[in-house]
Amino acid sequence: MPDFPSLDDLDPVPEATVPVPAPPANLQAQPILEWLEREGFRARVDEDGDIHLRHEGRDVFVVFDADDPAYVRVIAPEFWRCDDDTEQRFLALTVANRLNASLKVAKISLRSDGATCVAVELFASGSEALRAVLPRCLDLVGAATWEFRERMKEAMRRSAAEDAAAEELVEAGPEGAES
Repeated sequence: MPDFPSLDDLDPVPEATVPVPAPPANLQAQPILEWLEREGFRARVDEDGDIHLRHEGRDVFVVFDADDPAYVRVIAPEFWRCDDDTEQRFLALTVANRLNASLKVAKISLRSDGATCVAVELFASGSEALRAVLPRCLDLVGAATWEFRERMKEAMRRSAAEDAAAEELVEAGPEGAES
């Protein structure tokens, strides 16, 4: 018997007998939602109290933090997915790192499941301040996802061409080499 507890040693989790209340309406989201709708966006508040909208063909979320009302994150989750291929993940990390160094306030990250997302994080004191910068944040999210995709496609083409050239050298063998 091991000296430390295992999951089998834990008591079973009791079933919830009290219904879980719905999250309260996000007071930060409502004025921004109304403003987005006036600007022509189709947006809604999701079950987490965040704003979900479509911008330039992609899903974007405006995420608020109840514990820090000034903090706002504009995020496009899973705009690119890497295969389980180590080389593709390496390329994605390299491209993301280079873009993170050149883009203002945008952060591109690769999750452990291979999904790539971009976030713009900022502090805005009140909905008026957020309305002043939100269009620029949305454009930056769009630009970052577009630039990442273009650079990834180019890196993958270059990698495939290098692999094909190496394969040709292997297939040609030593007799194909010039003296």
